Amino acid sequence: MLIFFVAAASIVPVFLNYTISTINNERRTGGIAVAQQVLDGLRQVDPTTLDATGTFTLTDVSYLGKTYTPIVTYCQNPAFCTNPDSRHITLQVFHNGNEIYQAETVFTNLQ
Repeated sequence: MLIFFVAAASIVPVFLNYTISTINNERRTGGIAVAQQVLDGLRQVDPTTLDATGTFTLTDVSYLGKTYTPIVTYCQNPAFCTNPDSRHITLQVFHNGNEIYQAETVFTNLQ
C-alpha cells in the first residue's frame, strides 16, 4: 500500500503539469488563430485607409469555445510610419484579461 501512495504522489504532479500545459497550449493556439484572422482582414484593406495612430479594441472573437479580445495599435513605432503608404500594426490578443499572443507587422502598398 505504501508503494501505491509513493507512486501516486509522484504521478499526480506530472499529470497536473501536463493538464495545465495542454490548457495553455489550447489558449495560445486560439490566440494565434484569432490574430491570423484579424491580420488577414486588415490585409484586404488599403493601408492608407487605416488609422495613422491609435489603439482600438475589436469585437470579441470566439474560437474553440473560448473568447478572445484583439487590440490593434497603429504606428506604435513611428519610425515605421514615415511613409504615408505604410502602417506599423501591433496586435495583442487577450483571453480573460491575460495577453495570450502579440504580433507586429508593417503593411504597405506594393507597386
